[in-house]
Amino acid sequence: MSALDSDTQAQQHLLAVVERYREEKCAELLERADEQARQLVRQAYAEARSRAQRGIADVRLHYRHKIAAAQARQQTRMRQQRQHDNSALLASLWEPLRAAILSRWQQPGARREWIDALLRTAAAKLLDSSWTIEHPADWPQAEQDALRTRLGEVRVSFAPQAGIAAGLRIRAGGACVDGSVDGLLKDRAHIESLLLAGLIERCNKQLSDCPSL
Repeated sequence: MSALDSDTQAQQHLLAVVERYREEKCAELLERADEQARQLVRQAYAEARSRAQRGIADVRLHYRHKIAAAQARQQTRMRQQRQHDNSALLASLWEPLRAAILSRWQQPGARREWIDALLRTAAAKLLDSSWTIEHPADWPQAEQDALRTRLGEVRVSFAPQAGIAAGLRIRAGGACVDGSVDGLLKDRAHIESLLLAGLIERCNKQLSDCPSL
């Protein structure tokens, strides 16, 4: 083999080595580029999913707030309606209540119980022993005389009042125990709260007595 052939073979071998090196480096670079591309895709997907999740969470939070606000408004309307209904109901009961109290005064037995309870309250609260008893104009004289006898050492004067439809009002030393129908009904707010509580208790009892399905 001539020196020329030997140099040619050496050059071809060197070129082959260079070509393999180039191919290997290209393959390595392509693989690295592919990995970087896949990583970028994964990152982009993760970021997109995170943004989507945050977006979904924001939407859910927004609608939760809207639902909570709507529920609060509904509860307010229901509470206002319930208060309106209760007020209307209690207003409708006020005159029947007064009529029932007046009716009790017309019954001798109930009238005596009424007066007895009033006298116990007056004896506990009034320090002065001189009483002025204001009463309905049609209160029987016989009952006035019987009451004077019952009170014993208490000095009693009777004063008929056109404005008293039922019950008695006892005054002594600047103090007053008002057992008239108007005095009994004076604290309307308290009486209405008692009426409402009684109605609620009665309704609850009726519901509990109903057979379950």
